[in-house]
Amino acid sequence: MHLRHAHLPAALTSARRALLVLACTLLAGPAAAATYYVSTGGSDSNAGSQGSPWRTIAKANSTLRAGDVCIIAPGTYSDPIQPSANGTSTARISYVGSLANPTSVTVGPFYIDKAYVSVKGVRSSGNLELYYTSESAKAWHDSVAFCVLASGANFMGAKDCMVARNTISGPVAFMMNNMYSGPPGTVNSAYDTLRGNVINIGVIGNKGFQLRGFTRYCLIDSNRISATFAAANGGDVQGRYFYNSSHNTLRDNSWRLEADGGLPDGQYTGFALRDSSSYNVFERDSMLCGVQSRFEIGGRLVNAGNSAWTGQCVGNRWSGCFFQTTGFVFNQDLLNGAVIENTVFASDQNYPLYLLAPVQNTVIRNCTLFAWGSPSMRIEGDTRGGGNQFHSNIFYADSVAACYSGRPVVFHGWATGFAEDRNLFWSRTAAPGVTAAAQSVYWASSACSAPGAGTAWANASGNDTHSSFANPLFADTRWATFDPHLRAGSPAIGLGEGGGDAGAYPFVAAGPDVTPPAGVTNLAAAQVAKDNVVLTWTAPGDDGASGTVTAYDLRWSTQPINAGNFASATPVATPPAILPGGAAQSYAVLGLTSSTTYYFALRASDEVGNVAGISNVVVATTTATDQLPPARITDLRTP
Repeated sequence: MHLRHAHLPAALTSARRALLVLACTLLAGPAAAATYYVSTGGSDSNAGSQGSPWRTIAKANSTLRAGDVCIIAPGTYSDPIQPSANGTSTARISYVGSLANPTSVTVGPFYIDKAYVSVKGVRSSGNLELYYTSESAKAWHDSVAFCVLASGANFMGAKDCMVARNTISGPVAFMMNNMYSGPPGTVNSAYDTLRGNVINIGVIGNKGFQLRGFTRYCLIDSNRISATFAAANGGDVQGRYFYNSSHNTLRDNSWRLEADGGLPDGQYTGFALRDSSSYNVFERDSMLCGVQSRFEIGGRLVNAGNSAWTGQCVGNRWSGCFFQTTGFVFNQDLLNGAVIENTVFASDQNYPLYLLAPVQNTVIRNCTLFAWGSPSMRIEGDTRGGGNQFHSNIFYADSVAACYSGRPVVFHGWATGFAEDRNLFWSRTAAPGVTAAAQSVYWASSACSAPGAGTAWANASGNDTHSSFANPLFADTRWATFDPHLRAGSPAIGLGEGGGDAGAYPFVAAGPDVTPPAGVTNLAAAQVAKDNVVLTWTAPGDDGASGTVTAYDLRWSTQPINAGNFASATPVATPPAILPGGAAQSYAVLGLTSSTTYYFALRASDEVGNVAGISNVVVATTTATDQLPPARITDLRTP
């Protein structure tokens, strides 16, 4: 008797159906992630395998699915990288060129509006765009690393994306895509990271580097950024520009801004915060403006903008930053709730810090303000809103003049609305007949005073009763090599709040020197002759890459040299000359035998005997005959 389904119990029938559905689901599940290959010698009709690669990036764009990897062979491809599908958090879509030589793999622009996509080791002939198109097409959790980007990078509504260790030429922007047309919180960029890139913006056309359109919670750290202002473009351009962006962090970046000419009526704007750019953090950023070109470049802590947003830049913080500018740094609008700490402001042409507009609820502490002119800080904005604290700072002016000139060490337009104490004032020189200490503080109607208890300033305002006038003993006060670290015996040591040191850098007593010089890595044979070899290298520093070494130990052998047998190799008769770290050096090893293979290596030592590791080893074989012609005669003339 045959059993039929109709005769089975209902529960058993349901279970059987479930097992059948599960089996069919497993059999029809997604295909395993695949690795595809693209080569200039391939064809899009191929299978995309290593032995049968595709020809175009377009084929990869249309084919790749979650988990797939595309290996791109060296060559030039015109198509953009523009995937048509999303990856997932556990199965990214990846495009991989050459990590060792990204310039060998050139493609078109990167247009990415898909999630969980990675691109590595590729040169883009265009720009990078990580952008929001719609809720089903948006750049989320993407990464671009070890690439060369020829036309800049744009984050346009991107979220949680990482752009790291790239070389970027052109402007960089974090902004909205579709402006305000998308759902709230989606079209703005947020939680993106820009890390460890070398960025050459080139000539700034409008905004060189910008965060705008409500960019939020992005991290920009450890980048090296350079840019140039063009006098032909006028003054209405900005180097680094914030507009309606908040809660972002810039950390450990190096900015170098120069100009190709001066402006006839003002300074270039190296950096600015505008229109509700609030609660941003700048940590250990260095901003060098005009240091090489010497044209006037400054910055705006707060920039005036649309009237509806006036005074809305609140709660920004600068900590451990270094501003060396040829212009002044100022606030064009209300500086409100800001913290500026452990930061250096140095200018050779204007006030290093010029509080031009009102200031309230702002703290300036443990800063070093250095003016090659004077004053070192000018507070002209109304401070009567209160809540301001200026303490534990070093104010240094190169020169002061008579009180009525408005050139003291520190200029106060108001004598109220702030607490100020435990600061160190100093002026290197004073005008004839002027007592420098008495020009430390200016306030109100041409009143000047020294700091300290019982002085006119202390009696009138109650401020700076524990402050003093003395040379802070900086490590170096020259413009090109300015170093505001404190030397032993500085009166700033212990002067600050709570017994700490005044100024941006607390004093650190020098311990024993245990840092060896850097090892030479580019020793080379620049010229090989019958009986001599000319070696070249870059001079290392005393402590790593900085300073000057004390001695070289250059040796040769007819057998391979390594760290173990370096001491048994033959030292040259006369050691090479000592040059500062970074200098190009050369040395001729004479008296060699023709047609002989020689090995050369050197190492450096410092004044306390710390010895670097040996350099790279150079191998050179002297020639059999003299093949060097005499030098060309350059001064032949008739009697």
